[in-house]
Amino acid sequence: MPEKTRSERIKENFKYLGKNITEVILPVIGLCGLSGIIVGLLVGFFNYGAKILIKYSKVVYGLVAEHLAFLPLLLLGLGILAIAMAYLHKWAPETRGSGIPQTEGMMRGMVGFKPLRMIVGMIAGSAISFFAGLPVGAEGPSVQIGASTSQAVSNMFKSKLAWQRYVISAGAGAAFAVAFAAPLSGLVFVLEEGHRRFSPVLLLSTVVSITLGFMTHRLMGTITGLWNADYAYFGFADFEVVTYRQILTLIGVGVFCGISAIIFNYLLIHSQRGSDKQEKTFPYWARLLVIFIIVGITGVFFNDVNYSGFDLIHAVSIRSFDTWMLLLLLVVKFSLILLCFNSGATGGLFIPMLSVGALIGAIVADLGILSGYLDPAYYVSVVCIGMTTFFGASVRAPLTAIVLIVELSNYEAKFLPPMISIITAFIIAEIFGSKPLYDSMLERLKKIFANYHKVEMEDIDIEVVDGAFISGKKISDILWPIDTLVVSVQRGDEKIVPDGGTIVRVGDVLTIQVETGNKERTTRYLNNLITG
Repeated sequence: MPEKTRSERIKENFKYLGKNITEVILPVIGLCGLSGIIVGLLVGFFNYGAKILIKYSKVVYGLVAEHLAFLPLLLLGLGILAIAMAYLHKWAPETRGSGIPQTEGMMRGMVGFKPLRMIVGMIAGSAISFFAGLPVGAEGPSVQIGASTSQAVSNMFKSKLAWQRYVISAGAGAAFAVAFAAPLSGLVFVLEEGHRRFSPVLLLSTVVSITLGFMTHRLMGTITGLWNADYAYFGFADFEVVTYRQILTLIGVGVFCGISAIIFNYLLIHSQRGSDKQEKTFPYWARLLVIFIIVGITGVFFNDVNYSGFDLIHAVSIRSFDTWMLLLLLVVKFSLILLCFNSGATGGLFIPMLSVGALIGAIVADLGILSGYLDPAYYVSVVCIGMTTFFGASVRAPLTAIVLIVELSNYEAKFLPPMISIITAFIIAEIFGSKPLYDSMLERLKKIFANYHKVEMEDIDIEVVDGAFISGKKISDILWPIDTLVVSVQRGDEKIVPDGGTIVRVGDVLTIQVETGNKERTTRYLNNLITG
């Protein structure tokens, strides 16, 4: 086949761009914009409701702390809430846990859920967790609610299958942005953590959804006065890297956070696997009951470790605790988070992980100040860097972590200090072979699925017919399902080994290698994806 001239390539690129704009970009942007507006409203009210429930929960715990005679009544109420959550999870098992692994599975085309059941179940389960005082946040459930809402919008308009994952991803990004009041972090989360890839359509659709969702959230807050979208915790003291002592302090934060993240990920994942094996001898409802009772007792006598960790971060930032109390808080908070997520209770991990990182940063800063090694003016900076580093090391999403902490803290200094710490922690995690937390959780979901379906690697051949969605598009612009690879393209008598830039044409036969437990169903899915 003769090589194309430059003018022919330019014409082909313009034709590809025009087809992409009219058939994909404009319709997808419309759906993403609409879903962003709805997500902005829904997630805004969800987070407002979470704050109200936590407020009244603290009133209850404070009353019991003052009158211990009410402790049995509190534990009885928590037991009832635990059983209610167990029944809720039996009806909607996809609402167990933080919601982020399920959302990533949806974004990557690995799993699918009934959106209405997901939304109702996540809101109800989260409400139980918040009122009970569990050490969970609203941010993970917010992201799952955003993704499910966007899927419902896509289903309502009967959009093409090939568009749905763009819309779902954009809704998840909008929910992240609204939950944290951090729009740039929402975009980075979708690209870095959700898909681990960049696509122009994915970028544009997510930006539109986040922008409209965030503006809707702020506008509704202004109109109703129910919430303020400014989540900044504190001013971030400028940390200039000038002396070797400052560099060593940052490396120390990275080492402590890296080792702690490895231990945290290992214990969380392996304890969940152990619980899965003990499902019959230690039933699910019993796990929930135990953690609810433990949380109730700690809430009465040691309330600082309950809830997501917002208040704990504030307290740590103003040096409310001495070093020994920080160590005790770290151990108890660390343990309580592990127990809670091992039980399967509904709730997010984002803020709890940030609170653990804040405690680690505060301990390192305290030790540095007490030894005369660190200027006290840098205490808050080290706390913030600890938050960034632990979260980034555990999730292995350093860009999301850095951008998030910048937006949360109004940090206006240079990026170098947190980068030194997070790179140190990242290297340690790589050396010890620690897997990213949410990827490990997603692998667990895949293994649970594999227990019900025998999964095998299959080659599926699909012809690209006239009018197919994929016709005239690059292979890299299609959000293929996870564990899917286009291994060859048969074009007439020529067999092409494709790359991301290969443009698919009518008449091509794609050989797609996919890991599946149902070849017939997967073939139908891929046919729908390709033809649109």
